[in-house]
Amino acid sequence: MTDLIQCQDELVRFCQSAMRAPWLGLDTEFERVRTYYPRLCLLQLSTLERTVCVDPLQGLDLDPLAQLINNASPITILHAARQDLEVLQYALQVSPQRVFDTQIAAALLGHGEQVGYASLAKTLCGMNLAKQQTRSDWARRPLSDAQISYALDDARYLGSFYEQFVEELNDRKRLEWVIEDCAALVDRDLLSEAADTAVMRTHARSRRLTHEQQSVVLALARWRERTAQESDLPRGWVLPDNAV
Repeated sequence: MTDLIQCQDELVRFCQSAMRAPWLGLDTEFERVRTYYPRLCLLQLSTLERTVCVDPLQGLDLDPLAQLINNASPITILHAARQDLEVLQYALQVSPQRVFDTQIAAALLGHGEQVGYASLAKTLCGMNLAKQQTRSDWARRPLSDAQISYALDDARYLGSFYEQFVEELNDRKRLEWVIEDCAALVDRDLLSEAADTAVMRTHARSRRLTHEQQSVVLALARWRERTAQESDLPRGWVLPDNAV
């Protein structure tokens, strides 16, 4: 049994097994340097029994995975979930029905507003995670053993975070707070929200200009965003920020 799933039968078996699990840890690796939309390069999934990587660049039918993620049970555990949810919405056209973001939970429990996954792994699990693959080329094949090991670790401890946090949140009567905050991430068009934010951020930089000039900047920012989407190119390639 391999930790890297590259064939359809093994993907189906894993998804069928995970469907019965109480929780599903999930992380993604994606590439967005040369495109507007994120290109899903790897999915990391963990259950009580197993942690695996799924290689979507092998031509697999990912429908079993989409069904698993879209299922109300198990709950999907992520860390700093927003970008991963964006990737899932674009690549699989799916959003988890129930999400637990360990970064949100960590903040409510005093670990810091934007504590990193590696920091929690050390604090909660006593693990020092390798950082060498942080800026790795995840679109390149074959994946190295170091890349696979790094990717597996990024999902391996999510369940442990979740179980420890749920217990502590219950003790502090704060679990419902986290559930509400995480529920706000679900059923939102995150890609559209990100596009709107990018446009308004560009417009905000023009606040010292005249009203007429600001209108031109806003129209230009909207054109750049629309063109970047249609051509699937980074917005900075369509028109650099300093030219808007």
